[in-house]
Amino acid sequence: AAETTAAAETIPTETPTATLACPLAVASSYTFDSNLLCWTTNNLLTNTTVSWASGPAGSPSGGGALQAAVSYSTSAQVTEEFELPLPANTDLTGKVVTFRIYIENSVKGTAWGGGIQPYMKYGSTPTNCYAGWTNITGFGGWYSYTMNLGSVCTTGGTDVRAIGVQVIIAA
Repeated sequence: AAETTAAAETIPTETPTATLACPLAVASSYTFDSNLLCWTTNNLLTNTTVSWASGPAGSPSGGGALQAAVSYSTSAQVTEEFELPLPANTDLTGKVVTFRIYIENSVKGTAWGGGIQPYMKYGSTPTNCYAGWTNITGFGGWYSYTMNLGSVCTTGGTDVRAIGVQVIIAA
């Protein structure tokens, strides 16, 4: 099984010392400078783990990255989700969310790569709103994937409970 990470394979992982109260207040940027900032996995594959990695090469923040160990199948398409919980009634009306993602070369399937779908969850009984499928731009480097919440999610923008990204890897 291959793994996808938000950092290069040789990056050492560290245990951050800060303890955070989640969910965090909304920020204009989540840099992963020193910790995971409450990001987590929905663990759809039941064995996915996330950790903080220091100093990955090319990291957009230069300080760190969320690193995920995901066991992808070599024979079937699989999906995993990573998200940041937000306080109730977070208003993201008209906002644009950009995810910088690194996926290792070893994860690419033989037929085609897969896709990325940014999403938001809204309401007290969370409803998902997904951006359209975007083919994975590339492997072995940092790539940006954007979701314009105002044009994609026409309802729920005033009560966003989480933002996240779904990664779909083809066999």
